[in-house]
Amino acid sequence: MNKLEMKDWLLLLLLLVFYTFGASMFFDSFIDDAFISFRYSENLFSGNGFVYNLNDKVEGTTNFLWVILIGIFNKLAFTDIETSTLLLSYLLIISSIFLVFISAKKMLDNSWFAFLATLTLVANADFLLMSLCGLEVPLVNFLLTLLVFYSLKQKTSISRICIFLLALTRPEFMLFILIYELSGVFNTEERWFQREILQGILFSLIIIFTITSIRFIYFGDALPNTFYAKTNAQTSVFYGLNEFFAFLKSGGWLFAIVPAVFFSQRSPVEKRIMIFCFSYLVYIIVLGRNSLGYFRFYVHILPAIAPFLVHAFNKNRSFITNSVIASAIMFSPFFSFYYSDFHSMREIQNFRNECWRNIGNWLLENTTKDCLIALNPIGQIGYFSKRPIVDMLGLVDRTIAKSPLKEGRFKIFGHEKFNTEYVLTRKPDIIILRGALLQPKPFLMDDYLKTESPFLGDNELLKNSDFQKGYKLLNVPINNLFFPLFCRIASEKVNGKFK
Repeated sequence: MNKLEMKDWLLLLLLLVFYTFGASMFFDSFIDDAFISFRYSENLFSGNGFVYNLNDKVEGTTNFLWVILIGIFNKLAFTDIETSTLLLSYLLIISSIFLVFISAKKMLDNSWFAFLATLTLVANADFLLMSLCGLEVPLVNFLLTLLVFYSLKQKTSISRICIFLLALTRPEFMLFILIYELSGVFNTEERWFQREILQGILFSLIIIFTITSIRFIYFGDALPNTFYAKTNAQTSVFYGLNEFFAFLKSGGWLFAIVPAVFFSQRSPVEKRIMIFCFSYLVYIIVLGRNSLGYFRFYVHILPAIAPFLVHAFNKNRSFITNSVIASAIMFSPFFSFYYSDFHSMREIQNFRNECWRNIGNWLLENTTKDCLIALNPIGQIGYFSKRPIVDMLGLVDRTIAKSPLKEGRFKIFGHEKFNTEYVLTRKPDIIILRGALLQPKPFLMDDYLKTESPFLGDNELLKNSDFQKGYKLLNVPINNLFFPLFCRIASEKVNGKFK
């Protein structure tokens, strides 16, 4: 690869400025699930182990390496975990942008096309939304762009380290370790009988066996608890395809041209990378159960795909001017943003975050340390309250996660699990139903009963006679709004003035 020239550094600087402006404009708050990882990280680095609730070894997160990394960075940054995570995410993303640019330039040795390919990424609304959300997306982006970079340089050993780190970050990448090694057969310099291929397959199997064994020994399960809570080994291709087309519509359509690029390429290394990426794409569609929104899993692979767009630009340079391409790249995602519901989504998310933080802080100040709280959105409320939690959706609760699915009129994918009998046997001191949001006026029992909750367990709980006899509805004033909660009548762990 040719060395970067002054022009290249100026283009990179422009890309970083563009990304910084776009990310700050598109989103300005963490997603609630990130605080589950924060709580795991703080417990781990406080000496309590990799747990959400103390003395309860349940893997309720699917980003192990990210939990470790944010904990280390938080210690080094000497600041709160939100600020340090934001800084770490930004550093990883700008590193990914740099790697995308130099990988794209290596493919075609054209600075302008490399700039356009990278601009396609940093102008993508979904990428901007997810890059600073507090989840593992920046780490996956960085490791995948690093994988592309070293694969193009044919540094097999470093490429394998990247995939190993990906497998530590997200459990599904254990499968793609093997896919990456098997796809090496497309390299004309390798054959099945050659030592390097066999070494790669053996390496993959050892990594899969090692990670799975350690997980089983520590947690007692071969898969993360979230697998049982969110999927229960069930898939929904129909919803996966719907999400895929929604992703293309939201600005991701710029990446739909990449399959055509794949079939026109002659580079075995590039084919290997594309097989890896599209295997992951197929996995996302087949799984079809991403309940988080913002196309989280598609954003995982966007930086790995982006460099290949240089071939599309090169192929069409004869009849599409660079200015037209640049305009399409720069403005289509922004128009998608302004003419979609991203604005309202952000406003809703920010309102929820404000509610959950206030509720978590109220619980911290007005309950005892051993006050057991049962609720649905456990991220920020669990993190700020620092109280033991009964996760009624089962992410960090093995019993609920492995309970059988029940059908209901309304449901949110990944949030269907519940076990009313089990929740009541735990005797939580506080039960918070629905989305745990503050209300403009006191919430009455009729308000709960006249509409169904999208959380199926809430509806069943409200009808349960033991719940009706044992719990009292309270409305706590917080910032001129009201926080409805159900307090166990016999409990003495809630501030008496509110009871």
